[in-house]
This record gives sequence, structure tokens and C-alpha cells, in this order.
Amino acid sequence: MLADTVITCLSKTPPVEAAALCGSFRQGTEDQFSDMDVWVFLEVGTDISARFCIDDLLPAEAQELVIEEGRDDSEVDYAVLNLRCADRILNLKFLRIEQVADFSARKPSLDVGYLDDLENYWTMRILHDREGRLEQLKGHLELHAIRIIGDDLYPEMLLRYASFYWRSVFQGVLRNETNAWRSLMLYMIELLVGVAHLRNDRLPPPKKWLLSNASLRSTGAAEPHLSAALQQVWQAEEGNAHSLLQGYRHLSYAEAEILDPEYLPQGFWWRRVFTERLHNIPTDPDVQHAVDDVLRGFLMERMR
Repeated sequence: MLADTVITCLSKTPPVEAAALCGSFRQGTEDQFSDMDVWVFLEVGTDISARFCIDDLLPAEAQELVIEEGRDDSEVDYAVLNLRCADRILNLKFLRIEQVADFSARKPSLDVGYLDDLENYWTMRILHDREGRLEQLKGHLELHAIRIIGDDLYPEMLLRYASFYWRSVFQGVLRNETNAWRSLMLYMIELLVGVAHLRNDRLPPPKKWLLSNASLRSTGAAEPHLSAALQQVWQAEEGNAHSLLQGYRHLSYAEAEILDPEYLPQGFWWRRVFTERLHNIPTDPDVQHAVDDVLRGFLMERMR
């Protein structure tokens, strides 16, 4: 049984009000390893359980295609089924249609789950919309999330970036915790990429694609600096402050391309960890020498 046949049969089932294509197939980035993500929206108030989705919604010939089926009667907010169809793996997410309205009433946040769901809701390609309600809810989502997401998230992303910047310097440069430093640096790069997408009036892609080549290329002039920072994260030598500090040099070039100066009344204030904080705490002279050697003439003159 083909995946499209399953979707067509589901669309004719009374509790199913709408269906939409999400994920890589919607983005046009699918490959031989991709499953097809389809969100199936059920009528208001429908009680959802794995057993209900398998026994009452799937056509009989599709029930035997369910991978690792568990016919559980427990009621859940949503249920996910994977079907091994003849042409591909079909990933079905069943949820009530009112959950889109509830989601659009939420305040935008940096929560990974929120951003991934927002990207899916906003960019999904509607395959079936019996009453046109899903299209209406997408319009509601635009007013209550899409149009304001940059204003809501940009300041929070800057504050989080600055906080993790300081933490990364202490963990990596001062404490020689290179693996912890890599984790913090990766998150900072993700934040910069997310800001770049928002500045270009695009939603950031889901987390698993955020640092992909396509995502980095779409940041424009910042791409080579972000790629260089990523490369430095993996190549930095254990306990070598000089090597770790090269990452901040690459980040500085990316910051200059991505961040809007009008949102930075104090300049790139997080960089002051090098010019102020390190001078006020006991620091290995070799570390301070490395800071001056790597960052003098670039970071220092851009603190304002």
C-alpha cells in the first residue's frame, strides 16, 4: 500500500477534518533516508489513543503496516504512528484541530519544541481541509506569532547569547573544559543562525537542520564565518587557550554580519569578558597573553 493511498483513505474518514504535509517532504529536502511526515487533524474534542488511531482511523489494509504497534487505550494529546508503506516510511501524527488554535495563543519562546512546531504549522502544505478551518487557523497563527516572533525573540536571543558567551569563556578558556566549551559554542552558533533567519523574515528551520549546509548558506555574508567557527569548535586543541580563542574571532565576524547595531546600545557587551572580567580575577598569565595575542586589534577595538 502506497503512502499517498493511506493519506487519501484517512481524508475520507469522518473524524479526520484536515491533513497536512510537514518535514523534509514539504521542504523539498527529502532523500532516501527520509520518512514522510503528515499531521492528521481530528475533529474538535476527539479522544485520541494509539488503539483508536490504528483500529478506527487507519484502513484495514494499512493496520498491518504499523511499525512497533502498541494498541494502547490511554488518552493522549497526540499519537504518532509509523507505517512501512510500499514506497516509503509514513510518519503520521494525529492531533485535535483545536490544538492549532491553542498553540497560536502561546507566547513565542526559544523552546526547541515550540520553534519546531511553529515551523511545521506555518509552512505545512495542506493536503485536505474539509471545512477550510486549517487554512483559517494558519491565518490566526500569522497574526499571533509569525508577525511578532522577531520582536519577541530577538532580545531574548541576544541575552541568552551573551550569557552563554561568558559561560563558554570560563568553561573553555579558564577551566580547560574543552568538551563543555564545544557544547556551549555550538548553542551560541545556533542562536546566531536563528537570528540570521529571523532578520531575513524566515522562521529558523527545525533544530536538526539548523546547522545544515543549506541553513548556513541562507545566512548570506555570515556563512563563511559561521562555518569557520563550527570548524574551529571541532578542531580546537584540548587545553589550548590560543586554539579555543580562534573560535571567538570567527564569531565576531559573524556577529558583525548578523546583529543589528540599533539593538545593541551597549555594543557587543558580552566581549567585555575579555577586556574587563579577566583582568579582575586571578588568571594564568599565559591565558591573558593568549587573549591579547589572538584578539588584540580585532575584538578590542569593537567593544563599543
